[in-house]
Amino acid sequence: MPVPLDNWLLQKIWPPHSNPNDPNYWAADPILAEVLPTKINELKDIIHPKGYPVFVENYVEALDFQNVIKPALLEANRGKQIRVLDFGKKTALNESHMSNCAAGGPFQEDPVYINFEEFIYNMEDMDDLYAGFETITPVETVNELLGGFDFTKLVPGYKQNNLFFANFRRTLLSAGFHCAPIDSIAIQLVGKKTWFLASPEQLARLTSIPLPTFFGVGLNDDDLIEQIKEFKIVQAGPGDALYFGPNWCHAVITHQGPNIMFNLRYDAWKKFKKGPLSLLLKVIFRTFTRTFGANPQENTKTQGPIYKTLTQMFEDCGPSNRLEELVARFAKDDM
Repeated sequence: MPVPLDNWLLQKIWPPHSNPNDPNYWAADPILAEVLPTKINELKDIIHPKGYPVFVENYVEALDFQNVIKPALLEANRGKQIRVLDFGKKTALNESHMSNCAAGGPFQEDPVYINFEEFIYNMEDMDDLYAGFETITPVETVNELLGGFDFTKLVPGYKQNNLFFANFRRTLLSAGFHCAPIDSIAIQLVGKKTWFLASPEQLARLTSIPLPTFFGVGLNDDDLIEQIKEFKIVQAGPGDALYFGPNWCHAVITHQGPNIMFNLRYDAWKKFKKGPLSLLLKVIFRTFTRTFGANPQENTKTQGPIYKTLTQMFEDCGPSNRLEELVARFAKDDM
C-alpha cells in the first residue's frame, strides 16, 4: 500500500489508545527454558546450520573496560555521532514494554545525537541513556577487541557490526520484541544481558510486518506474552556469545552498570527461505514495495510513518504486571 496510506490504515484498525495493559490483569506466566552453554572447537561452530540459538561461554577473552576497551573504542569512534535513547522516563515509572507499546524497547521518541566521546567520558552522568544499533566501529577494531580473529571471514555473508552501549542505574528491558531476517552473533564485552528468544514458527502465528525487522501488530505486552507462551532464556556475561538465526525473535534485558555488546550480522538467505512460508512471502512483498535501511535510524526515513507507528503503536499503554515481574526476577541476580 502506498506511503503514507499503509500507516493511515494501520491506525484505523488499531487506534493509538485502543489496547492498553489492564492494570488488574496478570498474563499467564510463560514457560522459560534455559539455553545451556555449548562447547565448540572453532569460533565458526557457534553458527547452527538450521539457525537454532547457540550459547557459548567464554567465546572471547573478557577484557578490562577502563584499560583496554574504552581506549580502543575512543580511538576508533572519536568525533562520530551516535543516537542516544533516553530511558529515564521508563526507569522512573518502573515500566518496561516487550510489545510495541509507546516507549517500548529501544525505540524511544526524540533521540539525542551526540559525539561518541561525550557519551563515554560522561557515562556516570548519562545512566538513563542508551546507544544501540550503532554501526560506527570499524570491523578491524571489533576484530582486535574480540581476540584478533577476522570475523568478516567467520562465514560468508558478513553484513555489519552494531554497538550496544549503556550504563543504566538499574536493570531494565532495553529492547522490545523484534525479529531480524539475518544471522546474528551477539558478543558481550562488558556487563550482562538476559535474552528472551522465540522461534520463527512462534512469530508466524502472530500478526506482524517486516520493516525489514518483523514487529508484532496490535499486541500489548500481556497479549504478546500469552501468544508466545514459551521463551528460551540466555544470560550472557563478559566474553560470552549468543548466536541465533533468521527471524528468531528476541527481547533483551540490560543489567545495571556499564554494558557493552557487539552484534555481528550475516546474510543468511538460504536459512530464511527454509523458515515459515508466510514470513518469506511478507518479506518478498515488502522488498518490492519499500527500500530497507541497514539500521533503525535509516528505516524511520525509508519505511515512512508506518515505522514509527509500529514501533510505538499504543500510547499510554501502562505497565504489564507479568512483564515487570519477569524483569524483576532476573534483576535479582544483580543484588
